[in-house]
Amino acid sequence: MKVIIEENLGITIEYFLRYLPFISKIAKLQDSSQINKALNDFEPDLLILNTTTINSVIKAYADKHKCKIISYGQNDIANLCIVQDTTIANDNIFYDKKRPTLETISFKENVNKTDISIFLNDPHELSLAEFLCLNYNVKVYGNVPMRNPRYLGMVSLMDKYEIINKSKIIVDLGTYDFYNAILLDTYPIIYTNEQNDNMYTSFNNLTSLMSSLDYVLDEVNQSIIQDKLIGLKKQCYVNNDLVFVIDCLKKLKYNNEVEKLNKILEDITC
Repeated sequence: MKVIIEENLGITIEYFLRYLPFISKIAKLQDSSQINKALNDFEPDLLILNTTTINSVIKAYADKHKCKIISYGQNDIANLCIVQDTTIANDNIFYDKKRPTLETISFKENVNKTDISIFLNDPHELSLAEFLCLNYNVKVYGNVPMRNPRYLGMVSLMDKYEIINKSKIIVDLGTYDFYNAILLDTYPIIYTNEQNDNMYTSFNNLTSLMSSLDYVLDEVNQSIIQDKLIGLKKQCYVNNDLVFVIDCLKKLKYNNEVEKLNKILEDITC
C-alpha cells in the first residue's frame, strides 16, 4: 500500500505518521498545491488530506485508481472523515481527539515512586500551581516560569517521561499528561469541568483539588487507587493511537494491513 499524507492536519495525523510506515510506503505532502504532481509521481492507494485539498481532480483519480480517501473535515467525496466536532455522528466519522500514545510504555522502569509532579504550560493555571506549592510537597515543571523553589524549569519530552515514571501522582492541569501517567503506572488527578466516569479522579476548583489530593494520598485508599489505575490502563489498551489507526483502516477494509498492525498491538500490550 502507498499513502500520501498531508501534514499538519490535526491531533491524530501523528498517529498515521507513526504507524503507517510499518505497513506501507508513505509520502508527506507539505504543499497542497502540489497534489496533482504527487498523484502522478507516487500513485497512492490511500490519500489522507485536508477537506479543502479534495476536489474534482482528486475524485477523478480516486474513481479511476480505486484509491480511498480519508478527509480531515467533513467531505462528501471521502470514504472516511475525521472531525473535531463530537456532536457529528455517522458511520464514516472518526473524531480528531487526543488518545493514549502506546510508545510511552517503552519508557517504563521499575523505580521507587514518590513525587507529586505537575507540568505547567498555561499561564491561566499558574494560581493552581502556586496553591499546590504552598500546601503540598510537589515538583513543578513546564514553560510557565514560577518564582518558587518547587519550580524546576522546562523539560524535554524524554525528561518528562522519566519524571512521570518516578512520580506517584501527577496533577494534570490540562496538558493530557494523564494518558502518559496511566501507561507508566502513575496515578493522575485531572483538572476538568467535564463530567467523566468514576474511574478518573478529577477536580475543577481549589476545594475539589484538595479533596482529590487528600483522598489519593491517604494510605487507607491505596488499594482502591491501584485498582482504579489497573482499570484505567485497560482502557488505554483498548482506546489508543494505534487502535485509532487500526479502526480507520478496518473501516476502509485494508484487512492485510489491519492484521499486521493488530500483531504490533498485541506485542506492545501483552
